Amino acid sequence: MRKNGLIPIILIIVLTLSLLSGTAYAKYNSDDYSNGIVQLNVAHTVTVPELDNAEFLIWSSAGAFAIGIQEEKVRHFITDGAAFDPYIALEELAEKFAAYYENDGLTFNYDEFIKTAIVSEVDLYIAYNNTNIKVEVVGQVNQSSIAVLALPENVSPIDATPLRLADTTFTEPGDNVHTFRFKGEDLFGIVEAGGDAYITTWQYESCDTKLEYVGTSQTTGYPACSCELVKSRNLQGMPLFNDSGAVIAINTYEAGSLNLVSLLNDPILKLLTGYEIPHEISDAEESVLPDLTDLIKYVSVLVGAIIILIALLLVLRARRKSRETEEEDMEPDEEQEYELSRRRRKAAVKQAASNEQPAVVMPPLKPAQDVPGDMAETIEYHAVNPADNKNVVVRPLRAVLRSISGSLVGRYFTVSGRVVIGRDPTLAKVLFEPTYTVISKRHCCVSYTPETGRITLEDLNSSNGTYFENGERLIPGKVYSINEGDTFYLGLPENMFRITM
Repeated sequence: MRKNGLIPIILIIVLTLSLLSGTAYAKYNSDDYSNGIVQLNVAHTVTVPELDNAEFLIWSSAGAFAIGIQEEKVRHFITDGAAFDPYIALEELAEKFAAYYENDGLTFNYDEFIKTAIVSEVDLYIAYNNTNIKVEVVGQVNQSSIAVLALPENVSPIDATPLRLADTTFTEPGDNVHTFRFKGEDLFGIVEAGGDAYITTWQYESCDTKLEYVGTSQTTGYPACSCELVKSRNLQGMPLFNDSGAVIAINTYEAGSLNLVSLLNDPILKLLTGYEIPHEISDAEESVLPDLTDLIKYVSVLVGAIIILIALLLVLRARRKSRETEEEDMEPDEEQEYELSRRRRKAAVKQAASNEQPAVVMPPLKPAQDVPGDMAETIEYHAVNPADNKNVVVRPLRAVLRSISGSLVGRYFTVSGRVVIGRDPTLAKVLFEPTYTVISKRHCCVSYTPETGRITLEDLNSSNGTYFENGERLIPGKVYSINEGDTFYLGLPENMFRITM
């Protein structure tokens, strides 16, 4: 008993010594990483038919950072894919014109402008050493989040410092994070086509905070984190560093604006590996000594744990000694009766445990039965209380609509309630290009009811129809029940969607 009781104490002492003797191989210092941060300048050439086909150059800026092998020149960069999204550029341009019209007392048709304005060219430039170097998109996680850029083959690599990516398995709320942000409020500008305003280099500064959330982005479905800093678009495309100076996440304006999150490294690591782009992962054994406040907190917790453990050992020792004394005072017959009673109690406890019936969990991909309405709504899944010894019904709170062909291929959208597909941003949530007239402004609707698990599809009197994969056309206004894995298309087979959970 005494020997076994010492083992937990020895383990706690070893843990304390390891914490206090941890070797710090790296520590974040903004000066060490500023040369790895570059500015991405994006130039959109926009033609406006309403203004006699006048051409404008709308330029915007975002962050990007070098990726590659330490001590080697780099030709690849990571940034936010939404930074060069034509729709964001059109929205910014429309807002500028709306302000100009309002100052002159005129009426500006915002929706009509978005539908008719044409983005004829998009050019991407890395601002490095007061020069602009044109870059190309190598690959994107999706059309509105992380993207990888590369220098053209005829352009030499540059001396920017490649940043390391971290294993984010142990990232938790409360962790220190560090990043850079652009100074100033407006990262957009407008000049006549052919201008070079986008050559301007913005100044940026280092900033620090703590993570408030680590989980999943509701917009992209990827692992994500959140902190006060990412609520600013001035961090668009910038990396988030941990205390070791390794990148744990990339801030995206699309994700940040809707859910106040930055995407963790998981999808970007897959993208880099898939395209065989050289990159480095920080040493998993690297650690950083905690600051004095954290150190005091850790030591206090460990000391408290040791005191509690010692108290428990003393109580157990006293009880054992009391029982041994009681057994010594017993007559032989009493001792046998006592031992028999003790064995019966143990057998009764074992029998009671073996009679318990485990709950059966039904796979969430099968059609679920009706679920009582008095269950907690704050958890990710609805379930019957396992204590009732009944089947546990697991049902997701949302479905997923995936585009498997056409202009939206690779994108997916969460469905909880009613989601309209079309090309009018005021009427639909899933949007096609305004000029793509195969799709109606308000084409069809997908609905998901978590309480019953029912998924439905309805054509909203579209011009070119909604069809199941086998070519059967939906009757406008009629609600059809569909199942997970079903596919359908809008107007043409090239606009195919699949519903999943």
